[in-house]
Amino acid sequence: MQFDVTSLTNRRADNPWNRLAIGDITKRMTWSRPQQEALISWEGAYAYEENRRLTYRELDEKANQFANALLEEGLKRADRILMFAINSAEYFISQLGAAKAGIVMVPVNVMVAEDVVEYIIEQTEPKFSLIDAQFYPKLERFFQSKALAPGVVIPLGGEVPADGISFSEFISGRSKEEPEVKIHADDIVEILYTAGTTAMPKGVMLSHMNLYMLSLSH
Repeated sequence: MQFDVTSLTNRRADNPWNRLAIGDITKRMTWSRPQQEALISWEGAYAYEENRRLTYRELDEKANQFANALLEEGLKRADRILMFAINSAEYFISQLGAAKAGIVMVPVNVMVAEDVVEYIIEQTEPKFSLIDAQFYPKLERFFQSKALAPGVVIPLGGEVPADGISFSEFISGRSKEEPEVKIHADDIVEILYTAGTTAMPKGVMLSHMNLYMLSLSH
């Protein structure tokens, strides 16, 4: 048997009503519990006060705004977005939004060396990025060399640089409606890199089904 490790999407696409897609979780919770709090962040884990406590409806709408913003920027299904940030409300919203847009997340451990970051960028060829302001200096040379396009900056631990756009500006005015994107449970939603001990880390391709089933076990 040959395994496909090149394409990141399946040839089929379930309709939104019966598919297993990570981005649909908050949408479905909004149907039954729109006013229940879904996300509560501790001090320092949010960049904007409005995101400190979010109901399922608010979380879903903000994720939709992020998804629609990505699509309006020209990103397409299976494009990669490099994520270089610590856990925060805005980071979580971005993850949900990327999943809703059919985009593949490439989260990178913020403690890895620059040569590892370069290796991951070369392998995944991200079209966009999401970073915390405090880590911008670590990625600046990749922006300057055009190896990575400046993207969204979460203003945590620093200021938004001139060639970046803040998270709030990025989603401002975007539609809160669910984006119409074909997604199949077998589509890859995340490439998670292992910790390299004797060699460079390896990219593990995780599908919507993988993460959906994992969430049910907790």
